[in-house]
Amino acid sequence: MWNRHRSTEGLIREFCNYYYGPASAEMQQFIKFSRNNAYFLDISVTSSSSPQDHQAGYLSGTLHNTYFRLFDKAEAAASESREHLQRLRKDKIAILYTAIQLHHGNDHRIEELKQELEKTAAEVYGSNYTPKQLTAEAILETRKLF
Repeated sequence: MWNRHRSTEGLIREFCNYYYGPASAEMQQFIKFSRNNAYFLDISVTSSSSPQDHQAGYLSGTLHNTYFRLFDKAEAAASESREHLQRLRKDKIAILYTAIQLHHGNDHRIEELKQELEKTAAEVYGSNYTPKQLTAEAILETRKLF
């Protein structure tokens, strides 16, 4: 049964410990960072929000760079656990997708992000995914993650 008196931080910690395992601390930091920025910037994210709606806010290029650094740390922490690393990579699709959609970086950087997105998608979904499926999954992951 749900306990409405439990702290949000405690629930996030419990979830991260289970879902991200050795990368729990890094993902707690990511969640705290993204939540604080959304709160500070008074952002309301809905199921119909697009990345473009928030590119001046919590999806700005500067904040994206921090999101990437936090995910890089998390991937390093989970490098010995295939299951947890797979979960991180699935979630990272959202960061890659929004950075590409918002053109954060020069043309060379965007091309690198596209290649990383394709590689990550192949690792997560196998080689049978289509670009349309990837876009749909990335949108869903973006809405879940943020």
